[in-house]
Amino acid sequence: MKEKYDKIKYDSKTNIFINQNINYQFQEIKDELFTRLEFLNRRDFHTQRRHRKVIKTELQNEEVYIKSYSPSHTDNFGDKLKNITLLKSTALKEFEVLLRLEELQLPVVKPLIVVERQMMPLVKESIIITLGCPGIEVREVIASNQYGFSFKRKIMEQACNYLNKLHSFDIVDSDYKFRNLLFIELEDEEFKLVLIDKERARTDCQSRLIKIKGWGKLIADWINILVNSSSINYKLAEDELNYYRDKIINDLSVNFWEEKLLNYSINRKLKVEGIVV
Repeated sequence: MKEKYDKIKYDSKTNIFINQNINYQFQEIKDELFTRLEFLNRRDFHTQRRHRKVIKTELQNEEVYIKSYSPSHTDNFGDKLKNITLLKSTALKEFEVLLRLEELQLPVVKPLIVVERQMMPLVKESIIITLGCPGIEVREVIASNQYGFSFKRKIMEQACNYLNKLHSFDIVDSDYKFRNLLFIELEDEEFKLVLIDKERARTDCQSRLIKIKGWGKLIADWINILVNSSSINYKLAEDELNYYRDKIINDLSVNFWEEKLLNYSINRKLKVEGIVV
């Protein structure tokens, strides 16, 4: 493969893609890296999804996450199809999205390296290594009684700002939710959110309908957490649903059919979660 991406260096001997912005010297970490990659045939790492597994370790005394995408991790045919590719593996696609987000100066986990291994024709096993990030899932923060509703609303507003910025650059993430945002608390009740897990994101998507559907999923995720939080009642969740639904409709100036799609997306997500407001 040729080096067609400015931010990515490709080593054909080892089939490794490297973020050229990182400080590591590849030769210095190569042996250590391949020692760590023995996990590909082991069972001591955490399963996050049926076709994806993650392990936390260290490289050069820094915490990193190694995420593996492999058809051997699942018996589900649909998940196996996600690993079928003519050109780019799942990890490499995510790698490129993370680099794009980094380029746009959005807070995102730092991508380091991608390794691919051809398992059979059209099927690649791939891993992506990202730098560790000292935060907790936003979902846990919102569901916690430690923070008041006004603080949680600020978190939601920042999540909305991020999503709006992604869409302004024609980036769509079909899995944009609080579980894929890390919360990092700063001084004076300030905080920042960090974007993670962009395996289902894609760039150069100009579809307005897909973007509106993405809004629906985020709002529904927010309502779902509020309803299931012991400190929040159904009435507040219903008020929030109406607030964000109206806010998005007004901000996007959506037409009748797009508004219907937004409402359908929200209500379908809530129904799947067993939530009625």
